[in-house]
Amino acid sequence: TGPTPKRKANRPVQIPEVRFVSARPWIPLEEAVAETCGAKADGARRLAVLARAAGADFQTPPGLVVPFGVMEAALQAAPEVEAQYRELVARIDTLAPAEFVTASERLRRLMGQLRVPGELVVEVARKFHRQEQLIVRSSANCEDLEHLAGAGLYESVAGVAAADVAA
Repeated sequence: TGPTPKRKANRPVQIPEVRFVSARPWIPLEEAVAETCGAKADGARRLAVLARAAGADFQTPPGLVVPFGVMEAALQAAPEVEAQYRELVARIDTLAPAEFVTASERLRRLMGQLRVPGELVVEVARKFHRQEQLIVRSSANCEDLEHLAGAGLYESVAGVAAADVAA
């Protein structure tokens, strides 16, 4: 083997900017980019492109992406939940470890109170068979970058029936 390539020292991590541009609460996987949907979705899109290339020896499943901004819109539609969310997020970096765990659990419960947009539920039902098992996962614009990885930081839930995706 050849020499190991040298990494550029002290090069700052470049996190893609976030863009809230979608007119709908879903984007076809083919249109996902890191700036609108997160790095994991962008990587999945690139794999799907490679899978369609002549001579590719693998396939990728169909996908649908919830773009950045959908959660923010759901928060704005639930002002009481949004106020609690913003209050917790504003102080999360100052909490002791035990308080951090409690606050994180509270944030999860608050997110569970948000309404999933009906248009998203309709599109999932249109694209996937009602009982088809899906993998639902979260992503961020700072995940799976060249010099920064967040493996395990975001949740993936396997075996979700298309009919149950809103839950």
